[in-house]
Amino acid sequence: MPTVRFRTAWCVVAGIATVTTSLTAACSGARAVESTTAGRGGDTAVVSRKDVVQTVRLHGLVEAVESVPIVTPRLAGAQGGGLVITRLAANGARVKQGDVLVEFDRQEQLNAALEKRAEWQDLEAQIEKKKAEQAQQSAEDETELKLAEHAADMARLETLKNEMLPDIEAEQNTNAFEAAQARYEQLQESLPLKRQAAQAELRMLEVQRDRAREEFRYAEDNAERMIVRSSMAGLVVLKSNWRGGGVTDIEEGDEMWPGRPVMQVVNPVRMRVRVRVNQADLTGLRVGQAAQIALDAFPDHTYTGRLERLAPVGLTSTLNRDIRSYVAVFALDRPDARVAPDLSAAVDVEVARWRQALSVPRSAIRRQGSETYEVAMEDGNGSIDWRPVKLTALTDMEGVIADGVTAGDTVVTSSTEGASP
Repeated sequence: MPTVRFRTAWCVVAGIATVTTSLTAACSGARAVESTTAGRGGDTAVVSRKDVVQTVRLHGLVEAVESVPIVTPRLAGAQGGGLVITRLAANGARVKQGDVLVEFDRQEQLNAALEKRAEWQDLEAQIEKKKAEQAQQSAEDETELKLAEHAADMARLETLKNEMLPDIEAEQNTNAFEAAQARYEQLQESLPLKRQAAQAELRMLEVQRDRAREEFRYAEDNAERMIVRSSMAGLVVLKSNWRGGGVTDIEEGDEMWPGRPVMQVVNPVRMRVRVRVNQADLTGLRVGQAAQIALDAFPDHTYTGRLERLAPVGLTSTLNRDIRSYVAVFALDRPDARVAPDLSAAVDVEVARWRQALSVPRSAIRRQGSETYEVAMEDGNGSIDWRPVKLTALTDMEGVIADGVTAGDTVVTSSTEGASP
């Protein structure tokens, strides 16, 4: 029995050892296959020394430094309503000072000016006629007053004979004097009232004349306002209009409401790009920094510029009150005919530069811990050797290495998604 138990225990121990050996061999084989596969699947790059540039890309719209907005005029004395465009300068046309930019339908205002001018002239004639009539009437009234005064004086002289005349004749003389005196006093009192009435009648005609004259001037001025001329030499940039379910450029025949923008006349020599900068990108920006500017409409052509102005106060985001953006303005050095207002533009600003630094693709760098970085090196056997390095900076595409690799080393670029900053 003891022999049987010993033999059984030995068999169990041998079986466990065999299983353990098999599992260990299987795991070692799996690790060897994983390392080899990773090494064979990686793209490689060579560490080199070069100037590494860190840039910030910003997006905004082109605008003119000098521009004159052209809006639909507000007509004096008008009751509202739209104005129809009858003549319009072409989009992109170059104009000189005094050139006609837009003309609206003036027929109604011209007809009103003709009617009010005729009414004004007619009232002027009526006033002259009324003045002549009133002058004649005033002379007649003065003559009548003099006659009444003379009649009263004569009647008063007749009353001096009453002591020598019978009572009936004396009483007749007294009555005649009183009647003549009453008529004279009545004319004295009524004459100023008649003159006031004449002045009021004349003033009424003058008010009508003045109103007709002002309406004529309003109509004439409105007709002149409906021809808009350029106050500066520059480039025409038409505004957009909603028509037929879509947005199109303003055209002849469109009806525009007073105060609505029609176009801009811009100075094409001085253009700029207005962008919004996230607060995370603000620290590297300084006024005067150089920039490369590309228009989305012409991606193959770039322009040079500089940061001209940076807002000191940020704008709060509508989505998150903790996030702010800052307005920055970049001036273009030499804009050409392709640069027009309202075009979208991309601005690349150089915020840092490392001259003749060791450069490694960012995809070959990984982060280990809080401050440790490693580079994927090819060891020559098809596997990856992660080598600790001292990192100076990380850009969007590259890492600047201070120590740990040398120029000419080969790194594996597709072994990681790139280090986080």
